[in-house]
Amino acid sequence: ESISKLIEITNTPTIRHYDTIKWKEDAILSINGKNSHMTYLSLLAWMISKYKMIGGDDQFDNLFHTICRALNRRMLESKYDLNLLSFPYKPIFLPDMLVAIIALQNYSKLYNGTYQETIDKWILNAKTKWIHRPTGLLKSMLPGASKSKRQRKMKGSFIALNCSYLCLVNEMFALSQYNSMKNKMVHEIEFFGERILGIKEFTNKDPLFQLSGGDSGFTAKGLSAGGTAFALGCATFFEDWEFRSKLLRTAEVIGETVKKRGKRHYRLGD
Repeated sequence: ESISKLIEITNTPTIRHYDTIKWKEDAILSINGKNSHMTYLSLLAWMISKYKMIGGDDQFDNLFHTICRALNRRMLESKYDLNLLSFPYKPIFLPDMLVAIIALQNYSKLYNGTYQETIDKWILNAKTKWIHRPTGLLKSMLPGASKSKRQRKMKGSFIALNCSYLCLVNEMFALSQYNSMKNKMVHEIEFFGERILGIKEFTNKDPLFQLSGGDSGFTAKGLSAGGTAFALGCATFFEDWEFRSKLLRTAEVIGETVKKRGKRHYRLGD
């Protein structure tokens, strides 16, 4: 019932307004069109897929079928090698694309392998075409519709998010990425007298402090707040309890909890 209410809230013009501003059209009203609308549609489809997986009824079935059919069609028609743009004139953000892959993967599990061929092709491309050779990690971004050199950057926040998302799609690929991430991106620093570790944000520098914005959050002495938080997903999935405990300790030291209204909250959680 709670998830049903959340889906109903998400499936409104108000919530998808951010997407409408970017694409100059409503994602649902233009579902038969060619523009991507990938970020919004993927998140909504993922929500519906989990609703179905826990035993939800058929009230969202038509919407679910329509969205996944549109995502699959647009991926097959894409000039970006099965990838879709998050927003016009931007790079391909691979963590965003993985949400679309998860939504289609869940659909495939629910409906006898439908769209599995598209998923398998995308994963094969990821393994063979989109690997950053110096680290062995799935790239953060691809050029897409952007001419900026920004897409060449490897970002720890995106790497950790890629890895956690891959756990829900292809466990063996996720494990290889997890091991590479631990080998190449784990970073230890001293923070107000405490030795803590997590995921670093950049492969080539360790800025003292930087507010990166977006999914990255802030970076302290090269340590990525976003990357360290996102890495908890794959550490938990692979039951790597020692590493997970170290990540949680970092969250406690940097986040600092305070007691308020009888409960503990992260001070920086606001």
